[in-house]
Amino acid sequence: MPKKIANVRNNLLEKGRVMLLADGYFGFSISQLAHKCNIATGTFYRYFSSKAKLTEVIVQSDWDEMLGSMDMIVKSQIPFNKKLEGIYLELKKFSDLYLTVWTQFSAEKGNTENFASIKETCIKQLKKRVRQIIVEVVAANPQIQLTENVDMVALIIIHNLFVMARTPIFDFKHFADALWKWALVTKK
Repeated sequence: MPKKIANVRNNLLEKGRVMLLADGYFGFSISQLAHKCNIATGTFYRYFSSKAKLTEVIVQSDWDEMLGSMDMIVKSQIPFNKKLEGIYLELKKFSDLYLTVWTQFSAEKGNTENFASIKETCIKQLKKRVRQIIVEVVAANPQIQLTENVDMVALIIIHNLFVMARTPIFDFKHFADALWKWALVTKK
């Protein structure tokens, strides 16, 4: 009779996350993870179909946590710039953890289409939140107008937040200042 091991899935997720963040996607293997969890390699496949699937579940969990934090920021009573900065800081924290993992994951043969689909979903989720705070600031300030449609402004903001999170080209304050000069302008 096979031995019963409690919380195998949670153990795989917890130890897998530690290994993933420490060693990157290419740097850890299912056999190493199984060894750390004191299970046979075959037992891993009862819970996850592949290393890619395990990675998706781990990253999705942290992504969902980040979205929850962003939702609290969006609902807060702080000014637009602070909300946008809060979203940026959450995205930066996530990017700091997972940039290497996602770069490696997306480069692995067979993950390209899946990665594109995940990326599209993530952008839609961020767009929804950024769009909401843009609509709120314009509605609360009749003297402000958008120079582009709200969805385009939201997408441009998101893409710039991603770039800023990955590379320190310019800081959030400079971005916010440029945003107010370009997309959110005072009516004349």
